[in-house]
Amino acid sequence: MRMYEHIKHIEEEMPGVAKEIGKELGEKEQLEKILPITLDGLGELCQSDPELEKLFERMVYSFCEYFKTLIDLKEVEYDRETLNLEEYQARHQRSDEAKRIIHDGLITDINALAMTMKMKGIDNAWIVPLRPGGDTNRAAYGRFALISIYLKLLEYEQ
Repeated sequence: MRMYEHIKHIEEEMPGVAKEIGKELGEKEQLEKILPITLDGLGELCQSDPELEKLFERMVYSFCEYFKTLIDLKEVEYDRETLNLEEYQARHQRSDEAKRIIHDGLITDINALAMTMKMKGIDNAWIVPLRPGGDTNRAAYGRFALISIYLKLLEYEQ
């Protein structure tokens, strides 16, 4: 599916990264139960509508960028001992700021897709667990993105 080419690039650029991330996330079967919907399931809901397909692809791209910023932050932590304090703080601050900005964008992209689906009469109940009580839960949005990308990467590694 064309919509997943950004995820394939992650596996090409960072082979084996899913296994490393998986050590921290947990078992695949457990994670699949956490997701309100899989990327494939959401993609199927968007498939017949060009506007929804475009919004879905944009969302997947945001998920990938968020995933990459988390990897970058981990790399900064791994390099911590080889950097002086000033270099470490500067790199960490840049990476953390990039993560915050990209996280804001992925929340916007998810909400735009869900809102457009609702306007078109397509079931968007998958958004509810990300917005308990109608409020945005940043951690839930981030988990949704991270787990979704991780599960797709596992498919490519097999």
